[in-house]
Amino acid sequence: MTKRALLLFTLFIGLLFGCKEDAPNAAITADGLSLYWDHEIFGEEGRRYRFEFQTQKSLSEQYKLIFQKSITGNVITARLTGTSSQGQCLPFPGPKPGCISKGGFSIPEKDLPPGTYTINLITPTFSESGRLTVTAEKAVLDLGTNNQFTSSVQQVFPIPRQILFGSIVYTGSDKKQAANELIAYLSTLGVTPVTLPDHPYRYLSSESSHLATQDWPVDNHLISLVYSMNRNFRDIIGDLKRYVDQTGPPLSIYLYSSLGGEVRLSETERIFIYGADQ
Repeated sequence: MTKRALLLFTLFIGLLFGCKEDAPNAAITADGLSLYWDHEIFGEEGRRYRFEFQTQKSLSEQYKLIFQKSITGNVITARLTGTSSQGQCLPFPGPKPGCISKGGFSIPEKDLPPGTYTINLITPTFSESGRLTVTAEKAVLDLGTNNQFTSSVQQVFPIPRQILFGSIVYTGSDKKQAANELIAYLSTLGVTPVTLPDHPYRYLSSESSHLATQDWPVDNHLISLVYSMNRNFRDIIGDLKRYVDQTGPPLSIYLYSSLGGEVRLSETERIFIYGADQ
């Protein structure tokens, strides 16, 4: 092959694949995208809102949707910039295999202070907008009436900051005294029992009110705990660990902070995660 022919062939291949670069994006988003969103407290990123888009249309190949997110003033822009193939869909009963493609991003809670935001979704096939209203209590999404940018989640309730919640679990009614003594000790650590509004928090249900109990066979028991924290989570857990080391009650203790902390203390495990926002 001559140098000229080789050059022309190379250009042809480049143009061929270059022209097809956006083709998967267009095919994937042709029927629109639906949005699942929530509020997360755990993980290295700290308290944040998570936004995950998924295709309305099933394809034989699954893709990861790649977004570029930006916030300018009170305008949030989510731009679909590419896709990454995850391979062929696993076969399921039916005429042919098909699966949904997903992708998204998160926004730190601190970057969305109370206010009203325009949220723009831009893809190769359509652009749509909605309104996100953030208050101290909740966030509400209004997408109006359109078929290309939809969501079944209309509002999200972040767990308030400085909340300590969890449970004490034990087997055997003879352990109840140890559980009560632990609860009495917790009350000296700068925490106050609290009753939260009856909202659908992601990790805390209305059935988990402070000192609510559950029992199940054989002789297993759970006591729910919900406090507001007047001290740092790390300091509270430090005092609790010393108490457990000294008394050694045969209890399983599971405590979580709404700032991302997590502690599990039992006869078989000891896990301390202090959270990104501590």
